[in-house]
Amino acid sequence: MAGIQASTGLVTGIPIQDTVKQLLAIEAKPRDLLVSRTELINDEAKAIAELTASVLSFQFTAKKFQQTSLFTAAKATSSNTSFLSATVTGTPKTGSYQFTPVRTAQSQQLLSSGVSSLTQPLSSGSIQISHGPKLDDGISLDELNNGQGVQRGKIRITDRSGANAAIDLSYAQNIDDVLDAINNNDTIQVTASVDGDRIKLTDTSGQTTSNLIVQAIGSGTTAADLGLEGINIAANSVTGDDLLNLHTNTLLSTLNDGNGISLNRNGADLSVSLRDGTSLEVELGKAAAPEDFATATIKPGDARLDFTSVQNGAEYDGVQIIFQDNATVSKGNETVVFDGNAKTLTFQIDAGNTTASDIVSALANDATASQYFTASTVNSGLGDGIIDPNKDSVTTVATTGNATATTTAVDSNAAITLTANATGGTYDDVTILFVDDAGVTAGSETVVYDDSDPQNKTLTVHIDAGNSTGTNVIDAINNDPTASAIFTASNGSGSDGSGLVDVTDTAVTSGGIQQSSATTPDDSSNGQVTLTAKIKGGDYDDYVLNYVADGAVTQGNEVVEFDEDSKTITVRIEAGASTATDIATALNNNAEVSSRFTATKPSGAAGDRIVKASATAKTTAGAASEASTPQTLGELIDAINATDPTKLRAQISADGDHIELIDLSTDNGGSFSVASINNSSTAEDLGLTGTASAGTLTSDRLQSGLKTTLLSSLGGGNGLGDPGTIAITDRSGVSANIDLSSAETVEDVLQLINESGLAVKAKINEAGNGISLTDTSGQFNSNFIVANADGTESATLLKIEHDSTALSVNSGSLDRQFVNEDTKLSDLKGGKGIERGKFLIRNSDGQARTFDLTDQSIETVGDLIDKVNSELTLNVEARINDAGDGIVLIDKSTGTGTLTVTEGGSTNTAADLGLLGTGVEKQVDGVTRTVIEGSEVTTIEIEDGDTIEDLVSKLNDADVGITASILNTGTGTNPYRLSLVSDISGKSGRVVLDSSQSQFGFDEIVEAQDALLLFGSASNASTGILTSSSTNTFNEVLDGVSLKVNEASTSAININIQSSDESLLKVADEFVTQYNALRDKLSEKTFFNESDNSTGVLFGSNEALRIDTQLGGLLTSRFSSLGKIQSLQQLGFDVSDSGKLSLDTNKLKAAFASDSEGVEKFFTEETTGFADKVFNLTEQFAGRGNSMLVSRAVTLQARADLNTERIKAMNDRLARKQEQLLTQFYNLEETIGKLQNNQTALAGIGYISADGT
Repeated sequence: MAGIQASTGLVTGIPIQDTVKQLLAIEAKPRDLLVSRTELINDEAKAIAELTASVLSFQFTAKKFQQTSLFTAAKATSSNTSFLSATVTGTPKTGSYQFTPVRTAQSQQLLSSGVSSLTQPLSSGSIQISHGPKLDDGISLDELNNGQGVQRGKIRITDRSGANAAIDLSYAQNIDDVLDAINNNDTIQVTASVDGDRIKLTDTSGQTTSNLIVQAIGSGTTAADLGLEGINIAANSVTGDDLLNLHTNTLLSTLNDGNGISLNRNGADLSVSLRDGTSLEVELGKAAAPEDFATATIKPGDARLDFTSVQNGAEYDGVQIIFQDNATVSKGNETVVFDGNAKTLTFQIDAGNTTASDIVSALANDATASQYFTASTVNSGLGDGIIDPNKDSVTTVATTGNATATTTAVDSNAAITLTANATGGTYDDVTILFVDDAGVTAGSETVVYDDSDPQNKTLTVHIDAGNSTGTNVIDAINNDPTASAIFTASNGSGSDGSGLVDVTDTAVTSGGIQQSSATTPDDSSNGQVTLTAKIKGGDYDDYVLNYVADGAVTQGNEVVEFDEDSKTITVRIEAGASTATDIATALNNNAEVSSRFTATKPSGAAGDRIVKASATAKTTAGAASEASTPQTLGELIDAINATDPTKLRAQISADGDHIELIDLSTDNGGSFSVASINNSSTAEDLGLTGTASAGTLTSDRLQSGLKTTLLSSLGGGNGLGDPGTIAITDRSGVSANIDLSSAETVEDVLQLINESGLAVKAKINEAGNGISLTDTSGQFNSNFIVANADGTESATLLKIEHDSTALSVNSGSLDRQFVNEDTKLSDLKGGKGIERGKFLIRNSDGQARTFDLTDQSIETVGDLIDKVNSELTLNVEARINDAGDGIVLIDKSTGTGTLTVTEGGSTNTAADLGLLGTGVEKQVDGVTRTVIEGSEVTTIEIEDGDTIEDLVSKLNDADVGITASILNTGTGTNPYRLSLVSDISGKSGRVVLDSSQSQFGFDEIVEAQDALLLFGSASNASTGILTSSSTNTFNEVLDGVSLKVNEASTSAININIQSSDESLLKVADEFVTQYNALRDKLSEKTFFNESDNSTGVLFGSNEALRIDTQLGGLLTSRFSSLGKIQSLQQLGFDVSDSGKLSLDTNKLKAAFASDSEGVEKFFTEETTGFADKVFNLTEQFAGRGNSMLVSRAVTLQARADLNTERIKAMNDRLARKQEQLLTQFYNLEETIGKLQNNQTALAGIGYISADGT
């Protein structure tokens, strides 16, 4: 309404606003009533919301009773925390455990030679630092004796003076500890060293009073486990038993000095060329595979046999070897008969069960037949194949040669050798006779050959006895037309022909027919059956196919039984008659089997070989599979042997240091060799690239020894080639050529040099990363010279070429590989690992890729290499560097830019990998490439004029895991020394420091050592378990408990693990508190005040009443199905008259102590347990969805929303009514005002006279 409006009418004086308000108040009564009702609804909704929150809080607390950890919680106490403390980290088993803290971990400390002042200029040079191995690190005792280790204990050694000492090896961890314990003993004069895989003891007493003796102490096996038990020898040195052998459980990761075996992640690893002209591809690992058709193959095994006559002669040629099925013969009880007249060697066998090995045993065990023939499996085969009487019978064939004989001469210079000119048995058994003939003179001897009687063939020489010489007879035979056509005569061994021939001299020729032999045929493919599922997938894996001999079954009528539930397919056969074809036909004719599987024979196979009566196989490879690789040597050997058992077999060599591959194929003149394929290095890593001998290929040595390094591990894992000959001249002028071709380890090289007879001492250098040679002659007649002596350049490769007056030569680092594709990223940098983040590689074309190492699937160096190499468009190759101590990146792109690596954020990932920076040019595989080479070996460059303080800064800035500082001894002319302390405790923190290219020498003043904790008492250490940790904390010794060694102790410390009720009591208190809070909330919202009749907002609420009665009833209920404990009251919970809950903690503690399982069952039993019942009930009250309180809240909200809309409509109507009333009143004012104005005007009208007045 426009204009100024007054609250009171200016004309009428009516109080307009008040009047309108009074009128509207009457009009608004229905609205006001609705507002009041809505406020009550909102109050109820708020109360419902608060009650819901209280119920849910109670539910949350009650739900904690479902946690089994409440009832399995434990606490650990130590009998002496000064030595050993314990902290529960999981759910350990209760009990009392004894531990002896043997020693604490300590960090390595090194102290250098000194300089005169802090400002003294240093000479230029370098210091190399790494956390890698030394060439003479001792092997862990746990790896000895086929992985069985060494029982810790004591041994007694008596030297040759008679002095003896007990050597305590209770806490020895490696071979170095054993040697140190013996060598540091002051009582005896015995030096311990290693000789390959054995311990060598050398007496240095210089006496002979006693033998050198080693004895066990008590019932321990320590001496025996070290290969020293029983030594009792009158000698100054003795070598123990071989302690280190390959075995089936040898981890592949431990081979090649811990660098393992490289295996393809996809595809075959080896190509094997066999002597029969065929080849095999051997896949040692299994690539990830999708679903396929499940298969099972029953192979007949290796049934091939070699038969060889014991003696030469035609009577063994053409012998028929026969196998006859005999119902009275059982497997293992076969018989054999040799009939020389019939020329038969007949075996009575149990066809279908008798194997080739059974035949070998039967012949060897028969006293008669074994005089004539021997049998063996072909190429040392397994002999597990079934003999088939119809297919394995063979006939011997003789090997022929030239018959020969040498006379048994009275005069040795008259011995004559007669050799047949043709091969074969025709001229066997010819007797050479000498007859004195008066008509013959020396030089005119005559010869007669007579074979008219084949059983009595003779060569008669008529001589002038007493005058005819050997030469005369030789000439007579060779000049006789008949005899010379048959034989050639010559001087016998050692004869010059000048001796006189005697009539008693004689000989009988032999060797025309040599040994006879026969080999049973290679017929294995004809006995093989393969079962293949018709549908891909794992549903048809694990079906077992069995052959069972059944006397009621005849060949061609084999019976198949299919059992779906047990997944078995049984074929009942006629033993010794049913063939592979019969089996395949029976399987394919069975409706149940053929609906699921197809049975086949190998392509081209006739299938006519009998099958083994008890063969079995299981279907596999139907389900999709993840990639896998063999982890142990046994698994690797099994993988090789599974390739084709009839042609190739792998085994550990008899000396236990190598593996052997045996070519089982027929020797057709082919070459037996092995090569890596698909870019693998498996053949090289297994040392199988050598030359085979007689069908056997022997690997290089795969384990170095007790305290040495394989030569193949040097040169970054590429080896030093085939060792050859080096020439050494000591300073006395004495020279020797030393053949190193037999050397397989660094120890072998040192031993060969030290045993050369020269005045030269070869040993591991001071840094432990190479070798040094020192002249010990004390003379000066020549330079000390070490040179190559052949084309192998072994001296050069060993870095010991030398020709000077200097008394020693140091190889420096020989680059023992210690980073490989299986090295974990967390093990780099001395076990500190790398900082995980991102880094970026940009190639010379400008293309870039970011690599995110926060991805935990990139676990190893190999994973990272694969990740880089998978980025094909980046064209940057990653691989292990040539030194074997890091990763190298090789840019194969051809752009004009430069290969660079930068960090992908604030982390030091690239720096930790040694890859941060810009590439440099280098020859790679004969091509110039730009590379960035990371390394775990850090070189600190010392420049001319640097001071010791500068060097400290460089060492600390290098981040190599050591802290450098300066120590001022305060004495001597050079008091300032470098002190280096490893930042990483324990063995893993040991640094290998090579300062040979600097003016400093370093002494190790504190050895890096792991903490040792004995599980058991020191008084019985041999039966305890010795564990180690690079820190003082042991997290995996006692499950669920972390142990910390605080100080070494000679006494055992008791760690008591007891059940703890602390967590249960805490939750119980929370439960009581939350329930009572819920009770308080109910009281607050449902009260009734009698004095003024006031009530709570939920007074009379059905919801509140249900919660009160049902929850209260649950807390006081008994649950008879839960065992002895059936109610809260039994556990100390009590509900008062006011409904409040209280807890008697002592009663709960007592109940838990007496029956913890019962308490746990009461609370946690599924469905019927108290916690589940509370949860289910409170879910009904306040759970999501249609629970009681949620439904009520929804209803109240809907009513409130509806009322709000109605109130809004009423307010709108009242506003319009107000406008209407105000308008009416103002209009009334206006009207009355006008009327008053008119009235005034009328009143002012006067009479006007005629005269105008």
